[in-house]
Amino acid sequence: MSIINYVHKLIRTIGKDDIMEDIRITKKEISDKLIPLYTDAAKYFSSAGIQSDQLKSFNVSFMRTYGKKEAHKNMFSAVSAALPKMLANLDILADAVEKSLETKLITGSASLRQAVLIKDVDLATFASNYSFRLLTYAYNEESKEIGESQFEDLEIPKPVRDSILDNLTTYTQVLKVLGTGSDQFYSKLMALKDVAIDQKDIDALRYMQDEPILELSELDPVGFDANPIFHFGLMIAEWQANRYKLNQETKRYLEMKLMHLKMLDKGNPDPKVEIEMEYIARRIEKLQYTIAKAEKSVGGLD
Repeated sequence: MSIINYVHKLIRTIGKDDIMEDIRITKKEISDKLIPLYTDAAKYFSSAGIQSDQLKSFNVSFMRTYGKKEAHKNMFSAVSAALPKMLANLDILADAVEKSLETKLITGSASLRQAVLIKDVDLATFASNYSFRLLTYAYNEESKEIGESQFEDLEIPKPVRDSILDNLTTYTQVLKVLGTGSDQFYSKLMALKDVAIDQKDIDALRYMQDEPILELSELDPVGFDANPIFHFGLMIAEWQANRYKLNQETKRYLEMKLMHLKMLDKGNPDPKVEIEMEYIARRIEKLQYTIAKAEKSVGGLD
């Protein structure tokens, strides 16, 4: 989707404070949850290896798109290395939003820089959410491969599972740009012109500068993975509160799931751990249903 079409799909007015709050939440998810989760995942998979055929296929696809195979043993190592850089780049993005956007932006009159900034924030939210989903999917696949247990894995709803399968390449490409070095990210971001959006100007800028920031702005996750606040005007406080609760529970589930995987490796799963995991899994499923229902109600989704 071109940046022009993207702007047309935004709600009519977006508040700068709402964008800044979304950046703040995404930063906190990355710093408090995703960085420690992926640090542990990278250590585990670098030591134990990937056992699931499905996950091996994912890893091959990710590394083919991401590159840097010599620097990372697997996709979890690559994500672990990219997340701190993405965190630093979100500070740069927040500063650019603060300086470039009005208090209330009429999206139909957004400049090229303003539109790309909003899209970058949108994609950062997608990348954060996808990171949680990917690790949940990965641990579930590995536990099926390693051994038997009495635990019933967290059910991943079909739309979410489809999103994981369909959006791996988009996620990898977003991570390549948002997880690059801060100096490079800043220089590319500042190269964007604060001019009216015109396809001829966009094409000329891409031709002259080989602009990866523009390439990032044209990436589109398959299915419902865009920020519902920007696109459907979903009640901000309610959606953000549910997002926080979901990711808090998911972090706890993933921590216990990794513990469970290590127990399965040794052929000695703990029933008490499995009972606790199943309890958390059911809470997550309820939160997923609540969020999906709210998104469907405002987005006209089937």
